[in-house]
Amino acid sequence: MTIAYEQGYAEALPYGDHTFDVVVCVDVLEHVANLKQTIAEIYRVLKPGGTFCFDTINRTLKSKLIMIWLLENILREIPVGIHDWQKFIPPQELTTLLRSHHFEEIEIKGFNIFGATVLDNLTAYWHYCKTRGFQININEDTSVMYIGKAKKAIAEPD
Repeated sequence: MTIAYEQGYAEALPYGDHTFDVVVCVDVLEHVANLKQTIAEIYRVLKPGGTFCFDTINRTLKSKLIMIWLLENILREIPVGIHDWQKFIPPQELTTLLRSHHFEEIEIKGFNIFGATVLDNLTAYWHYCKTRGFQININEDTSVMYIGKAKKAIAEPD
């Protein structure tokens, strides 16, 4: 199978209407210039009934401490300055935006690689240092990161 790589901006995807069955955004939404326009473009390029899969970071003090202070500034596990806390997206904000663009069957779960407590965080980091991999848990805790999916309506809205 050949993969054709293309480049573009999320706010102006270089594809026709109703092109894809699935759109996947992994570590993308918290970096776009215009989230509302990005969601509109994803909806546009999805076929009716298509699925949008995503993960992103919640805008909480805990996410700021873990994603920016700890992982960027202290541990230097991700590039310093890559995240802007103001662009982190609370799940209820994303859900409202998805609904306003006629997405249905929206499901969001916590995407937890750090644990719930400081001890969990230290244990997760120790495991990461030893194995270069995180132990991922999908749960109800969306306080740092979350993962989700939404379905494009089969019938276009009037």
